[in-house]
Amino acid sequence: KPPDSLSEPGTLEEGALLENSQLGVKKRKMDLKIWRMILAAVIANLPNLSAGLAMGFSAILIPQLQEKDSDIPITLEQGSWIASLFVIGDLLGCTIGGPLADRFGR
Repeated sequence: KPPDSLSEPGTLEEGALLENSQLGVKKRKMDLKIWRMILAAVIANLPNLSAGLAMGFSAILIPQLQEKDSDIPITLEQGSWIASLFVIGDLLGCTIGGPLADRFGR
């Protein structure tokens, strides 16, 4: 027997609620997928951020150390060494990191 009113079970109203709840579930799944993609992108870019912060740190540090009232006064030559340390570490890290990655996997 067909339903007599819209408030009875199996009516269009109930179907619309079911459809809306399914849309809500799909939207939540889509939101979760988007957040996973954002998280993956952030994680993939962390090494670049780390390298940039390490390189840029000396640009802030050296002028502060060269001030007259600095706790650790340095000369211009010492400041150049501080700025170059990242490049030396990068050279050693790449030289060692390549064979390690081949040996233990990427």
